Amino acid sequence: MLKLICGTFLIVILFFLGCKSINSNFDTLSSTLELHFSHRLEGQPFALNQSLQNVWGEEVRGTLLKYYISNIRLKTLSGKDYVIPESYYLIDESQSESKKIVLNNLPPDDYSEISFTIGVDSLRNVSGLQTGALDPLNAMFWTWATGYIFLRFEGYSSASPSGAFVYHVAGIVPPNNCIRQKTFAMPTHHITLTAIKPKKLFFEVELGEMFKNPSQVRISQINNVMGGANATILANNYVDMFSIVKVE
Repeated sequence: MLKLICGTFLIVILFFLGCKSINSNFDTLSSTLELHFSHRLEGQPFALNQSLQNVWGEEVRGTLLKYYISNIRLKTLSGKDYVIPESYYLIDESQSESKKIVLNNLPPDDYSEISFTIGVDSLRNVSGLQTGALDPLNAMFWTWATGYIFLRFEGYSSASPSGAFVYHVAGIVPPNNCIRQKTFAMPTHHITLTAIKPKKLFFEVELGEMFKNPSQVRISQINNVMGGANATILANNYVDMFSIVKVE
């Protein structure tokens, strides 16, 4: 009888320990953050093969728009940094699904900042052929120069002597290092990530910044960029084209 009572007691204890273990898993469940990107040009919705005008009144009819977002980092209200491992993403206007980045397995916490690199860091630029977003098949890798193109913007413009423009921004060697980083404060002071429901950050990308700030870029004068000094000018301009416009 004593053995039966002890055995029953042991089973009850194991049951409650098991319940505690299950409940403790809920405390460590991961959260999800979605980043959504939409493009505009001087406040107008941007779409490929649609004619718009930049700040100088020049025609901009983009036929290709691709750029890298990488090395995403979050900062908590307590000041801790959380680096998203292997975060390399290629935004491609022709692929709507690429304009949504889903970050899984994030620690639940209150986050006050998010930052990312526009382009590809120096180490990955010299690491040879890679896969995923960094696969050369994405046509964002210069085999002849060994390095990634950070942004490709191409199209047609009546302002260009050739009738077209080609902007390939790339380069990691000063003075033409085009890697740029951007940090954003959360518009609501902070966002709370939990395991219950994903949070969404909506980024508006104003392509018009590429032409006006801090340097004036006119398609009539700068219309064929393949790295070099003019690529640095474009990188200095487009670093400010990103803004968070909504949190859900």
